[in-house]
Amino acid sequence: MRERWARLVALLTGVLLLALAATLAGWHNRRTSLPAAAPAATTDQRARGAQVYAEQGCARCHSLAGAGNPRLPLDDAASRHDKQALRQWIIADAAINANLSSRVRSAKAGYAQIPELDMTALIAYLQGVREPTSPR
Repeated sequence: MRERWARLVALLTGVLLLALAATLAGWHNRRTSLPAAAPAATTDQRARGAQVYAEQGCARCHSLAGAGNPRLPLDDAASRHDKQALRQWIIADAAINANLSSRVRSAKAGYAQIPELDMTALIAYLQGVREPTSPR
């Protein structure tokens, strides 16, 4: 009888831990609305870039303007990297491969298949997003 209770308690504890982990992960990676796209001249391209960002699930690993996973923010990415460097980081190009873990490289492997128009739009979107200013 004790063995049966011990198994039941162990099973319930495992289920509880899984539920708690899923709840906390969902809370941590909650998806809020994406930041506004940008100025009128490139609104269509940046709007498509925002769609590509959402379709590719970029917010699972990155955040923009406070929305998404805060561990790897992409705010002001354009001030740190030009278009070519952004493209290299997105697709894990051979030029930057040494800077990435094998897990990140495998996660980014599919991004090289993004159509060129979508890649250009995504880069334009990343270049248009600025770091949110904090109130003083």
